[in-house]
Amino acid sequence: GKWRGGIGTFDNMNLLPDILRAVKRKGYRLPTPIQRKAIPLAKAGHDVVAMSRTGSGKTAAFMLPVLNRLKEHDTSGAGPRALILSPTRELTMQTFKFAEDFGKYTDLRAALLIGGDSMQEQFAQLADNPDVLIATPGRLIHHMDEIDGFNLKSVRMVVIDEADRMFELGFSDQVKRIFRSLHESKQCLLFSATMPAMVAEFASAGLKDPQLVRLDSESRISDDLEMRFFTVSSGEKLGALLFLVKEVISSEESTIVFVSTKHHVELITKIFRDSGLKANGIHGSMDQTARTININAFRNGSVNLLVVTDVAARGVDIPLINNVVNYDFPARPKLFVHRVGRAARAGRTGCAFSLVTHDGELPYVMDLHMFLARKLQPCTKDVGDEELSSKEVTYFGRFPQSVLDSAFEYLKLKLEDADVQNMMQTANRGYKQYLKSRQGASAESCGRVKAMDKESVHPFLFNFISGDGKAEASLIEYQNMLKTFRPNRTILEGDTQRSQAAANGGDFMTVKRRHHDKYIEKTKTKNQEPEPSEDKEEAEEEDGGKEKAASKRARKKMSLLDELDMDTAGGGGSHKF
Repeated sequence: GKWRGGIGTFDNMNLLPDILRAVKRKGYRLPTPIQRKAIPLAKAGHDVVAMSRTGSGKTAAFMLPVLNRLKEHDTSGAGPRALILSPTRELTMQTFKFAEDFGKYTDLRAALLIGGDSMQEQFAQLADNPDVLIATPGRLIHHMDEIDGFNLKSVRMVVIDEADRMFELGFSDQVKRIFRSLHESKQCLLFSATMPAMVAEFASAGLKDPQLVRLDSESRISDDLEMRFFTVSSGEKLGALLFLVKEVISSEESTIVFVSTKHHVELITKIFRDSGLKANGIHGSMDQTARTININAFRNGSVNLLVVTDVAARGVDIPLINNVVNYDFPARPKLFVHRVGRAARAGRTGCAFSLVTHDGELPYVMDLHMFLARKLQPCTKDVGDEELSSKEVTYFGRFPQSVLDSAFEYLKLKLEDADVQNMMQTANRGYKQYLKSRQGASAESCGRVKAMDKESVHPFLFNFISGDGKAEASLIEYQNMLKTFRPNRTILEGDTQRSQAAANGGDFMTVKRRHHDKYIEKTKTKNQEPEPSEDKEEAEEEDGGKEKAASKRARKKMSLLDELDMDTAGGGGSHKF
């Protein structure tokens, strides 16, 4: 299509011709909202604090102003003029790739400083007089300590990417030390998905009159994203997940599965692979080389499933995700928004599937909807496609039992493997530890969930199950009705012919209590009387009253129930059960 140089396009941002050429070569047509707001402010020389989620185009929002200001390679050898800090190795590598792409038609040079790579190679990059340093804080400080004369006094533009994540990972002291080594006249661009107190305090202390760019991204979900919430028991989750990735989600679509622990990453990845699916996993304890290989395989389409923990996924920006699956539902609404923000980007549609337990995780789903200001309601057999597509109301429903039964039989075969059994046990122990550290849902959400009606089968799954899905939904509603049925009277208080005859139309239990009260009181009185002394019993036996004394001892040992039965049998009206 034709490039239009109107308001709101890259042509209108006064970028250098060589940089604009690279932007168009990369396929960028129109700037995203964060780019449209942040780039002009950065080009004007302002310090900027920008709040934007992953996938919003924030990397280009700071990379284009940086390269545009540097213009061309500095041959004086004064040192790097721009510094970009990222919290993780993967995110730093992605940022470096953007620098290469956008600087393709310039002679600007960039150096990549990350942990896990050869120090000698990085020494060589620094000796090549780079214009831009793209680094993690730890490795940058390592170079500052190791190389005599190496400093950052020449840096005039600094970027902190994913600042909230940077501080969460404990890099606060390192970032502050780096900032102290920078020139006072530096320009600073700070990008963060959220704005916790530590980041806000740092921004107010380290930036000069910063311009705030906020798109309310942390409480918004893309209108192009569909959300499906399915209730299952904890023991049914694995079967439900397998059904989703094998039957519902196309093998041509890229899908990220979020789990709670690294043990679940290893377990689910193995089960996926054993089931013939192309899957990789990444977690925080994984070797850096293995993580890079697995991420690249997912990025280039060699595998379509990536199983991750939140810690491992935070710094991984993978474009064009089709689906997100929450195997374990996050405890914080903002974390959910961050997870699903990876799908439905740049005008593409996407879907977020969530498997939740009714008592353990559904209150967190309610927390999320209160945060998003949306209604949450259970599915009934009458919910149709129009209701499911509503942006004001979200429906949650059960997974079909017929599907779960079939999946359970399939999984039984997989779980016969000794390695899988051991991994399952380890994952279960890890999940118990996770639950201890997970924050609780709000009391209001717990109360709302308890007050809700029971949900039926989710209509979205009707097209993926054999038979009549609506018939199964009707059956489940009938079962739910039976479960919640409460009779007005107990079986002993029912109006049976026997009770009516005994009570002459009165309440049977009342008559029963009235009839036996006198025997109970009589027994209590006897138990409170002093026992006859042994001398008296011996005297009675010597006087020929042995049978009478033996009868007394037997009555003392008689139980209350036996005595009641005896008295009732001789009392006329038969009320024994």
